[in-house]
Amino acid sequence: MASPVGHSLFGLGIYSAANKQFNWKTVFIYIVLANLADFDFLFGFVVGEPNKYHHQFTHSFVMAVLIAGIFALIFCAKKGEKFLKIFGLFFSVYFSHLVIDFFAVDKSFPFGEQLLWPFTNDYYLSPLPIFMDVHKSDFSSDFVQSFFSKHNFIMVLSEIGIFGTFYLIIEFIKKKLFPQADWKTSK
Repeated sequence: MASPVGHSLFGLGIYSAANKQFNWKTVFIYIVLANLADFDFLFGFVVGEPNKYHHQFTHSFVMAVLIAGIFALIFCAKKGEKFLKIFGLFFSVYFSHLVIDFFAVDKSFPFGEQLLWPFTNDYYLSPLPIFMDVHKSDFSSDFVQSFFSKHNFIMVLSEIGIFGTFYLIIEFIKKKLFPQADWKTSK
């Protein structure tokens, strides 16, 4: 499992690759989508065990399609964009969360994520992890506090290095390949 920092930076990279102008409201949507799979923690908080439902149905291909479709419908209705383009982008952002978590160390049972839910309840995890794990408590009482550890600090720094580099490479490529483009910030 990666941190919200890593997921957000990757979502920002996808936004940057797909858009000429920087729009804070749209960036916010991408960051929410990049982290939305982790709303399953809320179900666990209700029963006092934040990790109890983590990596279940919210970490599935079907949920990625459903959430991307809902967000794309709302976005396209407001902005007048083409649905398939926006759906593809939003799906990529949500699904990036699943891919990153698939390649992260997972030390909490059950290991992995339910990528193919509802077709199977099996959990999937790469045998060759790339990203560090997040140390977190299993109890609501100290869940938030447990994020503030040396291990998690180092993990976030590594994510900034990896995903920040991804974002900077995209920015560099955009400016080199399309120097005539208008890369300004919009409101």
